[in-house]
Amino acid sequence: MGFNFYNQVGHREMTFYHPRIEYENYPTDLDLLEDIGENKYLEFALSFDRGYSIKEVQQMLPGQVKIAWYWVDTYSEQELAKMKGQQAKLVGPDGQPSGETYYQKPQVLFAKQVYGIKAITSNGENRIEPWDDFIKVINIGRQRKGRYQEQFKNLYNVLNHGKGEISKDDLKIIGAVVTGDTASLKQLRNNSCIKAQTLGIQIDKF
Repeated sequence: MGFNFYNQVGHREMTFYHPRIEYENYPTDLDLLEDIGENKYLEFALSFDRGYSIKEVQQMLPGQVKIAWYWVDTYSEQELAKMKGQQAKLVGPDGQPSGETYYQKPQVLFAKQVYGIKAITSNGENRIEPWDDFIKVINIGRQRKGRYQEQFKNLYNVLNHGKGEISKDDLKIIGAVVTGDTASLKQLRNNSCIKAQTLGIQIDKF
């Protein structure tokens, strides 16, 4: 049995599936389009089968589908190891290991747990160089003392691959949030690059 999680305003919260982790099940919410009907404008989270460049993502998705956000692979090998399915120690009521183990399922990621690049402006227009602000924010954040400095440092260290700087070629896109009407989104079905799709917000088209 699957569970749908909702945010504070009642919208379904989109989930993401890392391509280097094997999951027991992958959501295929694009199959719901027939039941949703034609007069809707929808939002979907897509998880890809591997990392792609931004240009490759733009080329593999139909033009009628609007890319709103790119999910960037910001995970170190250590983080990925913890996210994979594994046997974990069971903790008793006293907070101490009980000596027993249980299977901890691979980690599914929610929208608040992933980092990415905004692909459109506040006016809904495509951004010409969407990676530029993403890189700038990380560079500024890692040098500015504050609550999130360590997070920015970690992102910088993972993404620069020891080169001392982050370039657009270092950014591997492993998913995206897309929007479109029902007919446009149907074109995404049977795309072998997409491993999982979860439905987000849906509104009336007219």
